[in-house]
Formats: sequence, structure tokens, C-alpha cells
Amino acid sequence: MKLFIGLLMFASVAFAKDVISPDRSVVIRWGDSGDGQDTTISVLHSGSTMWRTTVFPRWSGASWAPNSRACIIWNAPDNANTDMWLVLRRDGGEVAVVPLDYGELCGSIEKAFPALHRDERDGLTRSGVERIAWVSNNFVQFQMDYNNASVVVTSEFSKGTLRHFKGRKGEQADEG
Repeated sequence: MKLFIGLLMFASVAFAKDVISPDRSVVIRWGDSGDGQDTTISVLHSGSTMWRTTVFPRWSGASWAPNSRACIIWNAPDNANTDMWLVLRRDGGEVAVVPLDYGELCGSIEKAFPALHRDERDGLTRSGVERIAWVSNNFVQFQMDYNNASVVVTSEFSKGTLRHFKGRKGEQADEG
């Protein structure tokens, strides 16, 4: 009976994608049932599911720091509602997942480029993550489209948090 249930669960997954940490100990997995209605994002460590969420399938991905201590997962179901999570590897092997504040990231863009700010009279702010790349163990770049401008925000990863501090327009994120 147990084997039969396992086969049914496996058969219901039409698509799976893994992003594995550089040290190969943690896996970020996307599983799609094939009905186009939802995708499950899971964080797996030592054979166990540490965290899971179900999202509407659109543009989604993950990027690991070179030392495998942190990973950023993003899911952008449309151009206004991006969700991001930070996967942290703590000393002793513990894995934690914390939500990142997308509004804070957008605020850092508007602070660096005030002309990109739109208030309610100007229409909706349109933004989307194009790519996230760690350029070192302590710095990560978010390449984004923000109100029809290509911007890159560099953030420092320190003590388990990200601080957005620098942005530039019209450049691609460095290869990481």
C-alpha cells in the first residue's frame, strides 16, 4: 500500500527542477503538477523537506552563494507581486528560510533613482526580477526591470541579512 501511494504521488508531478547548493547538501526543488495551476517550491536538506510553499507558476528561480551559506529564491507570478525568500545555512547545519521584503528592494531602487518612482496618478509601478547572481560570498546583485528601466541593485549579505546599498541603471549583473 505504501509503495502504491508513493507511485501515485510521483506520477502526479509533471515537471521538476532542482537547484543544488555548491556543496551539494541542500536542494531547492520546483515541482509542477502539470495542470498549470500551481507549483511547489521546497527546500530539502539531509533527505527531509525543511520548508515548502505553493505558488502560481511563472518566472521563478534560485541563486546560491558560492560558499553554500545562503540562497535567494524568487517567484514572480506577474509584474507586480514578486515573492523572495532567503535560505540560510547556520553553523551546525541548521537550515532556515525567511521572507525577504520586496518592497524594501524596490525602495532602494527609488532612492537611487527618484525618477523611477510612480505615484498613484502616474499609474502602477511595474517591476520584475530578471536575474539574481551572487558575485561573492558577501555580495549579491539583483538585475531587475523597474518601470521600463533596467537596473542592478547590489546588496551585502552579512550576519544573515541583506542590506541594499547601491544601484545602477542600464547594466547587466556580473556573471557569478
